[in-house]
Parts: sequence; C-alpha cells; structure tokens
Amino acid sequence: MKNLHWLDVDTAPTPRAAVVWADARPRFLERLRQYTVEDLEQLTLVITADCWVIIGNSTQLPWVHGVQYAAPSADASELWLPTHRHPDIAAALILQGLKDLYAATPLLLWPSPACTIPLQAKHTLSADLLTQLEEILRA
Repeated sequence: MKNLHWLDVDTAPTPRAAVVWADARPRFLERLRQYTVEDLEQLTLVITADCWVIIGNSTQLPWVHGVQYAAPSADASELWLPTHRHPDIAAALILQGLKDLYAATPLLLWPSPACTIPLQAKHTLSADLLTQLEEILRA
C-alpha cells in the first residue's frame, strides 16, 4: 500500500511466521534440515518469487540470522505484520482496503520491500519439500 508510514513497535508481538528473503534462504534451509520430520510437519510454507513465509507456533519457528518475523495484528487478525514495525494507520482500516484488492485472507503486509503476500497457498514442510527448495536455490 502506498503512503504508509511504518513505526517501531513498543512491545513486539509473539511471532507466528518467519519471513525469509533471498540472502537468508541458505542459512534458513540449513537450520530446517536439523528439524525432525514431526517438527517440519508442524510448519507451513508460502512461497513467492521474492520471499518464503514459514508459519507455525513461535516455539517451532527457526531463529536464523537475517530472517525477520511476523504475527497477526492484534486489531485485525487476518492482517499479518512484521513484529518489529507497525503502520501508522489502524490495521482494521488497512485490511478493509486490502480486501477490495485480494480475494482471500490472511494477508501479510510488509514495509520493505513494500509488498502484500496472500497467505492462503500453504504447503506443509517436509524433507522432500526442503530438497526441492535447495534445488531451486542451486538453479
């Protein structure tokens, strides 16, 4: 969304998603390779051309240098925001506007690079999916 100004949060919400941009992908995959099959199956993945969003409970999310984290807005749970920043406009109003542009929710709104990512097309993580992701990185 254009003309949004982002502010630092006073108290970060509990993360529910890891947002992984290109530079952090190899480290992130390396960390996920340490997970058991059962742990992987507790996480879901949304893939875009620029970013991966891994969704799960905060205790299950991998903590990796360079990865950023997101959570549902306390004011509009269908709108996910970074845990370290929040827009200067009420999340419920932003969500209302985004619903006019996107067919389904939840949506992740990110400040930089500015983007909105639909979170519906999720894949359950597995060793096979990690192998496919590694092959994509090597290509």
